[in-house]
Amino acid sequence: MKHNFLSLRKTLFLLTFLSSFSLLAQTTLKGKVLDKTTNEPLPGASVMVKGSYSGSTTDFDGNFTFSTKHPLPLTLNVTFVGYNSKELTVTNANEEIVVALEYGNTLNEVVVTSQLREQKLQEVPIAVSVFDASRVEAKPNINNVEGIMNEIPGLTGGITPGAVVYNIRGISSNIFHNSIENSVGIFTDGFFSGRLTAGGNEFFDIERIEVLKGPQGTLFGRNTSAGAISINTNSAKFYEDAKLAFTFGNEGQFTADYMINLPLSDKFTFRFSGRKQTRNGLIEATNIKDNSITQLGKVDLKANRLGLNYVSEFFSADLKVTHTDSDRGGAPFVSIADNDIMKTQITALNIANGQFSTFSFAPDGISVIAPNTDKFRRKTKISAPSADNSQNTTATLKLVGFLSENLSLESISAYNNNKLTFITDIDQTAFDFTSIESIDEFETYNQEIRLKGSNDKLDWLAAVNVFYQTSDQQNNLFGNDAQFDKFISYSLGPVPLGGGFSANILNGWTSNDWKENTLHTSKIFSSSVFADATWHATEKIDVTAGFRVSYDKKKLRYFAKLGTGQYHQNNGAFNPPTNTPFNFLTFGERLGAADNNTEQTWVAFQPRLNVAYKFTKDLMVFGGYSRGYKPGGFGYYILEEVKPETNNAFEIGTKYNFPEGRGFINVSAYYYDYNNLQVEDISGPRTAIINASKSTSKGIEIETAYNILQELTIGGSLSYVDAKFKDFTTVETIFPPTGGPAIVNNIDYSGNRLAYTPELTFNAFLAYEKYFSNQTTSFFVQADYYHQGDQFFHQRNDPNLKGEAYGLLNGSIGFNGLANGRFNVSVFANNILDKEYLTVARANGALGAGAEFPYVSRGLPLIAGVRLKINNIFQ
Repeated sequence: MKHNFLSLRKTLFLLTFLSSFSLLAQTTLKGKVLDKTTNEPLPGASVMVKGSYSGSTTDFDGNFTFSTKHPLPLTLNVTFVGYNSKELTVTNANEEIVVALEYGNTLNEVVVTSQLREQKLQEVPIAVSVFDASRVEAKPNINNVEGIMNEIPGLTGGITPGAVVYNIRGISSNIFHNSIENSVGIFTDGFFSGRLTAGGNEFFDIERIEVLKGPQGTLFGRNTSAGAISINTNSAKFYEDAKLAFTFGNEGQFTADYMINLPLSDKFTFRFSGRKQTRNGLIEATNIKDNSITQLGKVDLKANRLGLNYVSEFFSADLKVTHTDSDRGGAPFVSIADNDIMKTQITALNIANGQFSTFSFAPDGISVIAPNTDKFRRKTKISAPSADNSQNTTATLKLVGFLSENLSLESISAYNNNKLTFITDIDQTAFDFTSIESIDEFETYNQEIRLKGSNDKLDWLAAVNVFYQTSDQQNNLFGNDAQFDKFISYSLGPVPLGGGFSANILNGWTSNDWKENTLHTSKIFSSSVFADATWHATEKIDVTAGFRVSYDKKKLRYFAKLGTGQYHQNNGAFNPPTNTPFNFLTFGERLGAADNNTEQTWVAFQPRLNVAYKFTKDLMVFGGYSRGYKPGGFGYYILEEVKPETNNAFEIGTKYNFPEGRGFINVSAYYYDYNNLQVEDISGPRTAIINASKSTSKGIEIETAYNILQELTIGGSLSYVDAKFKDFTTVETIFPPTGGPAIVNNIDYSGNRLAYTPELTFNAFLAYEKYFSNQTTSFFVQADYYHQGDQFFHQRNDPNLKGEAYGLLNGSIGFNGLANGRFNVSVFANNILDKEYLTVARANGALGAGAEFPYVSRGLPLIAGVRLKINNIFQ
């Protein structure tokens, strides 16, 4: 017992001694960061000890204080947005450190975290494009990821019912199903959004957006086989600040942005920000049933974010809670159908006794619908209500423990709840064929633990991740028996496109509204371990290697109620002259009432290897290989397995900084060998999720910016993509109009271009900013031009459903820093020439000759307005 007591005393003494030694070994650094020209303090500047995790940010007066165990002499790296960064050596901790930063040529100074550590963009040996807060500020009409597609080389996409499709270098996912996730990972403050229908990605109070090209599994995580989009929002700062901004413009534009930031102590701070935004719809849709008018594609957004940030010497905690409520009115689609089935419609309500006509489409039972094939019209008629609204709540908590000067332990915890309600008229016309109501609600929990280290020779991380998501997706179809009977007779009757007798009419079916209900319930569990390390082999050579091992398990239940319509209840009997079966029990798969379950697991290994060589401090070349992976899933109805997709990606590139920090030029070339790309296919009456066996994508990207003068910058980017299916066959089922068994045709999409992939895109910009003598007020003018080549929106590559090439001219002009820095005012215009272009062109139906329902959606017209921003309200 005595021995144990003595041992305990020795242990306590040793711990006390070591603790005291540790405290004595620490060095406290104090100083101030100023504007070199005006001598004004720079609040929020970053001051870090080079090669370690020690550092701080400046307060409202530009002051900083922190302790470090790093021995003297040491090097500080000081950065601030819009200013040239500066490194300085500290040899005496007793002297106050005064750092003067120069505003100006900062094109080479962008700091990113694309490799989960802070680096200058030009030092990262992968293809990354950045859209920072200053660029968002300069373009008030950019509100979400969709808005930057014209700004980032290799990033394209479009809209699909209820969601936005993101495409990086030819690879995208347009699947509206809760067992299938994006091929492009969307991350907000480290949280993986996952689903195509996930909302909450609106750009307000943004620090920067990073677009990473190619597989990112060893860094960002799951489902990044094509790339990742990382949205970084502002954390609470340790200085007082408050801002207001208002935007007014044509098309009913109004936006109010607000932010308040308050330090509650020297270690704890609070931030609250938000946005209220409205804009008219792209399409005015009149419902012929009740003459109600809906603005399709409108903007009605309310979004708020609460941030709490705690920072001490050895620990930090950053909490963000965001809620968005968005009402988009409905999908902004218009029909371009021009066939006989669109030109006639049974007016069943005018038929005596509520029954169908005893003769096929007698004149007294027909009303004419004049087809309108104008793709860019802004008024249309539909026969069903429309809706497209979502509510999204996301909470992220990042904890960082600084274990030593060169070692940290991080935890990122996230919760997300998203609900989307989407209603659309499937045929997008006044013909009352059928409509769909989709209610998609899911909850996501994500936990990631990272251990990170850094020294002169090695930067590394090792991490584990757990992801769990539950989802209920209702897809409910509704319509009218009379109109559907007419559709069946027109498209499948004995006289093609000419009507014909219908047994259902002769049997005296009544005209009833019908509805069928289906529910997909999914549970997704994923866990993974991953690691990534960069070895600084020499002063010129860096070698990066990493891997990820992932385990995914998905469960899916499909439940369907038997529809209430005559075709559902009577097993779809019709057309006795030919006894043509239709068996319309459940739309698409015709399964009737169902309650099916399935589950599957997948395990994958994803390696990464990259080598970078620095010829000089301004010229780097790099090359590497990485393997992308996205787990499998299931089909819509019969729950067949959809195989995982993989991407063997090869890339080489170079990054060059022009002298004196005047700019940069980056070039990269890549080749992707894609296996089992997951695609949605509508061939015949069946909507399915299938795999395209082989696809390839190869291309080149160039991005540059250059300061001709201190006040004048020019630049641009170019992307060329050759993305095609190499081996992709499927089948099409057609019910012949003369009766008899269904006809199954083989379809070969091999050689076709991938969807949402223009071969050529480029942009060019010019920006001029001149400061007045007070050095706080500036005049600026900006202009840019974006060109996008033609594209297809479906693997069919139908020339009638093609997006033609187009170009957009945008510009803005205004003043920053008026009234001693208090006000910014600008006038802006996007699509100045009011160019008409398409963002989607698709077709539903395909049940027989003349029975398709093609529809399109147009891009934004001329959007112009005025923006007023009030800075530093507390001053």
